[in-house]
Amino acid sequence: MNRLALATLALALAAGPAAAQTHGGAMHGDHNPHHGGAVNMYGMIHYEIVVPPSGGVQVHITDEMRNDLPATAVSNLKAEIVRPNGAIEPVRMTINPTGEFWQGRSKPVTDPKSIVRVAFMLQREQVLVEMDGETFPDLLKAKAAAKPKAMPAGMHNGH
Repeated sequence: MNRLALATLALALAAGPAAAQTHGGAMHGDHNPHHGGAVNMYGMIHYEIVVPPSGGVQVHITDEMRNDLPATAVSNLKAEIVRPNGAIEPVRMTINPTGEFWQGRSKPVTDPKSIVRVAFMLQREQVLVEMDGETFPDLLKAKAAAKPKAMPAGMHNGH
């Protein structure tokens, strides 16, 4: 094992079991969202897709141990939202001014039946991801909060 691999392993072990997991026999970071989105892994990177309640799409890239990578770790990132009625909303993605993540504007995703598609290039490989609205924690929280509360027995509107 080289020094870099040993240092990475030592850092992972020092962080504790909640922060480091194994994947295919290799040590890697957790899959907890750091930005309120849904986390997946491709090769040696993690990507977190976020659909903020106000609208838009963000994609954050981290390494296998969940250390932040610059947005340029992937290229040619594109996104679109497929609405439940079948309408497709393209989302023009750009790197944010700090270079930390990809971002694009869209109407809010409010229906868990919506699908968010993201495609990007990673070291000459094209990655295509399709996630339904139910995978986004903030969307599910907002939907649960919007549900009307049941009225106590014997009460009705206006009294």
